[in-house]
Amino acid sequence: MTGVTTDAVSHQPIHNAAVRLYHYETRTARSGCYSLGGADALPFEFHVSAPGYKPIATEAVPGSYQATVTLVPEGSSGESSFKVIEISRTGMPSFHGAAPNNSFKPTPLRGAA
Repeated sequence: MTGVTTDAVSHQPIHNAAVRLYHYETRTARSGCYSLGGADALPFEFHVSAPGYKPIATEAVPGSYQATVTLVPEGSSGESSFKVIEISRTGMPSFHGAAPNNSFKPTPLRGAA
């Protein structure tokens, strides 16, 4: 899984956000970009959080994805969100340029950091 994490209000990259998949964790670069492997079992949970922002989590099927994560600052209206593009699924053909995958179901996390 690769992608970028941005602020929903300023649209600026979020540096040092925690991106977690299973027990794998990484931090976003200054550009907000991240890369994380390990999406090879069913189902998996993907979490993104950063201090001062509403965290988000989702469950999805294994495969390769690009995910743009938009985090909403704490105290702001709205919920953090994902925009996901499926690159390929394990054991299935790759369809480049496909519509965003609907297998991701964002779930706001309450009280998580």
